Parts: sequence; C-alpha cells; structure tokens
Amino acid sequence: MGSPESASPAVYAFCPMCAAALEWRPVGGRPRRACPACGFIHWANPGVGAAAVVQDEQGRVLLVRRAPGATQAGRWSVPAGYVDAGEEIRSAARRELEEETGLVAEIGEVLQVASNFHDPAKPTVGVWFAARVVGGRLRPGDDADAVGYFASPDLPPLAFPTDAALLTVLTAAPPGGEESGAGGESGAGPAPLSAPAGCPPSPGCAGCR
Repeated sequence: MGSPESASPAVYAFCPMCAAALEWRPVGGRPRRACPACGFIHWANPGVGAAAVVQDEQGRVLLVRRAPGATQAGRWSVPAGYVDAGEEIRSAARRELEEETGLVAEIGEVLQVASNFHDPAKPTVGVWFAARVVGGRLRPGDDADAVGYFASPDLPPLAFPTDAALLTVLTAAPPGGEESGAGGESGAGPAPLSAPAGCPPSPGCAGCR
C-alpha cells in the first residue's frame, strides 16, 4: 500500500469558477490551490468508494476480473466503485455489485474502512460492506469481464492491496471449518463450475472456485 506522501493527485491550473490562474496558498495547515481573484480553494480531498463483499456457504469471496481499460486490467477485485454525488453509500455498494456481477444484494455491516493510494492521481477512502445475495443472475458486466468465488490460498492475482488485506482475514477460516478447493489457472480465466443456489452462472461467469 502507498502512503499519503507518495500520492500526488492532479491539481487545477485555473480556477473553475472564474478562470483566473490559481496559486499555492497555505490554508488549514497545508498548501492548497487558491484563486486570488474570487477566493475559490481547491480542496483536494479523496473520493469515496463502496465495495460489496459476498461470501458463499464455504466462505469463498466473490471477485471480479477487471476488464481491459479498467485500472489494473486482468487482475481481480471485490466489486466496488465510486459513490456518486448525492448517492447514499450503501446504495452505491448495491449498485456496483449489480453492475459488475448481475447480483442483487442486501447491504449489511461494515467490514473494513481504508485509505487507497494505489492510484496516486485518485486517492480514495474505501468502505467494504458485507452483502447478502437476494436475487439476480451471476454474470460479469460494466468494467468486469469475469466473475468467480475464491478462497485462500487459491486467490487469483489481486488488483488492490486493501482488498488483499481484507481477503486474507475473510478467507482464512471458512464458515464451518470446511476446506476450500480450487483448480485451474486463474490468469486465463477460471473454468466454469457450479454457482451457489440462486446464482445460475452465465457466459463469462467463473462460477465457484
């Protein structure tokens, strides 16, 4: 994981309110881009991300493979995305899960809150929620091109270190103490296996690992 010091988000050159050139000015104990003409201050605050963590009866976690064009394409992550302006954060987690996996879920407790510095231009604060599937059909969508259930130690290459930290905890001891199994190569896309009840797989679904 990166650190705040290594993150370098893009800064405005001109004021978005009046188009005057911005200058650096100490505000709130930090240098910030400020407008000498109208007083606008660019508060370079992180975005907010919402993630939905779905586990099956064996404790395996649902992951999506990031499609070409997405950050860390070809690697896997928990279904997640940005919270839109005016959107409630649990609604964002529910929306992102449905967009990326086709599943509809109830969003429950918070599992993790962490700062993300993997993209220096877009630092975020992420909130990972537990999610219980109540409908839908398992299939990849939006910026995901494959979906599947995985358990440690057979996790595929992960896109983000904050996902990895959470998954290490979640997949360490599957519910009921059952051993999880997996097979096949994840890099080229896992072979379809049986999906959990209520989640019939469709093309692009990796099924359960």
